[in-house]
Amino acid sequence: MSFFLGIDAGGTAAKAAVYDASGCEIHSARTRLGNIYPRPGYVERNPEQMWEAIARVICGTIRGAGIPADGIECVSATGFGCGIFLLDDAGHPVRNAIVSSDMRSQGVVDVLVKGDHYDTLQRLAMQRHRAAATVNLIDWIEQGEPEIANQARNLLLCKDYINFRLTGTVGTDVTDSTGGMLASPATCKKNEDLLEEMRLGHWVGRIPNIFKSTDIVGHVSETAAEETELASGTLVAAGCMDVHAVSLASGVIDNSMLGICLGTWGINFIILAQARQSAPYCLMQMARGIGQSSLVMEGSPDSAVNLDWLLSIMGPGTRVEPISRIACRDTLIDPSNVVYLPHLTGGKGQPKTGFS
Repeated sequence: MSFFLGIDAGGTAAKAAVYDASGCEIHSARTRLGNIYPRPGYVERNPEQMWEAIARVICGTIRGAGIPADGIECVSATGFGCGIFLLDDAGHPVRNAIVSSDMRSQGVVDVLVKGDHYDTLQRLAMQRHRAAATVNLIDWIEQGEPEIANQARNLLLCKDYINFRLTGTVGTDVTDSTGGMLASPATCKKNEDLLEEMRLGHWVGRIPNIFKSTDIVGHVSETAAEETELASGTLVAAGCMDVHAVSLASGVIDNSMLGICLGTWGINFIILAQARQSAPYCLMQMARGIGQSSLVMEGSPDSAVNLDWLLSIMGPGTRVEPISRIACRDTLIDPSNVVYLPHLTGGKGQPKTGFS
């Protein structure tokens, strides 16, 4: 019997699951991924520690499934969209990865929005510019960390880094590259016009080859096999951004349905038969690699990431009761209780989290 392994590296946790050929889940495992908060609004992750956590969760999934590693026909990963992973010539990270809930590039976005050519930038990206979008993080790094910019030779997204550690292949896919504004949702090719307009044209060569999500990008290396207990030589597919994975898994495949995803981000999304190329533009638009269709979404990073932060500072044993349950009570909220209002990652001038 054939089996398949899926990996998800989200903004909060890493998960892995084994499925049979009919799509039935055999076993799954998860572990929390620790984020780093060097400054308010900054959210980072150590790539090596992330990989170690993912390797452990893969091992646990294979053992829990009770199947031989060579029974797994193919591995595919998904991960948070946007953010950035930067590698040097030797394939080593040149800094911590920046996570999709990071807000450091909000100042870059504010300048772009007020500029005379913002309409052009939106048209070329076919979506609104926003903090943590990969192209805006490149701009921030160019301005704030020029020495890092000079060291970086390969630009990856979250699931691309997993694929790199599994296979040694440097590549990305159409969903991540278009959602992060590195490629055009209309053509699925590198968005050289946008990068030139932003004076970032010298980064075009650092964007890796763009695959379809179902393309095989490589095989599990001997090193990765030792770390994960996968069989050396196992096929690895390109994978996709997590929102696209959610749409497929939940059956949202055309514009007759609305999808809602509550993870690190809270997201609403729909499918368009063709990419939207005129204003008004949505928060994000990504090509699906399926005909000319695209996935468009609105959302904000105020979901599970806020709970994760709260529990990390309050310590183990913290009792959390959703406000929806409190609000539905017949009695008023006990004034001795602490109420947490979750909007941790608002940028300058945007809502912030608070306690009441």
